[in-house]
Formats: sequence, structure tokens, C-alpha cells
Amino acid sequence: MKTVILLLVMSCSIAVLSAHNRVRRQKPGQLENIDVDSLLKNKKYVQTQIKCILNEGKCDKTGRDMKDLLPEVLQRNCRKCSEVQKVNADKIINYMKQNHPSEWTRIFNIYSKI
Repeated sequence: MKTVILLLVMSCSIAVLSAHNRVRRQKPGQLENIDVDSLLKNKKYVQTQIKCILNEGKCDKTGRDMKDLLPEVLQRNCRKCSEVQKVNADKIINYMKQNHPSEWTRIFNIYSKI
């Protein structure tokens, strides 16, 4: 009887963990429905997003999405990302490395350890 109860508890635990992992996949739309190339040309907008990501300024939806997505991108190589999210993340990271290297280092140090 104890074995049956133990097996039941274990299978329920596995089911709950499996459901939790499915829910934790990236939200559809995060960094998908934006024109990254156009936004990166707007220096003021880029500065606003950098301040948001570094917790030094207010965030809009895009900034909040980036903050949510950065740990996935930096820690897990965007495994749960859609193809569009991967492409946009690569564009943003390359832009930051080339144009804002010190801010990128700070961002990397924060979000690669969350």
C-alpha cells in the first residue's frame, strides 16, 4: 500500500513539474512583433531601453519583454525562443556589443546570472 501511495505521489509531482515547465516557455510576441532594425536606429529609444534594462529608468512593453527574455537568451542560448526571437535577440546583442560595449557588459553581468 505504501508503494502505491508513493508511486501516486511521484507521478503527480512529475505531472505538476511537467505542466509548470510548459507554462514557463517564452510568451508569444516577446520581441516578435517589432521592427528591431528601425528601433535600433533611434538613439533616444535605445537609451531608454538600456536604462530600463539596467533598472535606471522606466520601462515600456518592449523593455519589460527584453528584461524577461534576457536570462533565457544569455543563460540557455535562447532554447525556448521562436526563430524570430532568436534573430531579433542576435541583432540587439550585436548592436549592443558594437555601439554600447560598457552597457552591454553590465547587462550581461546582470542577466547571465539571474
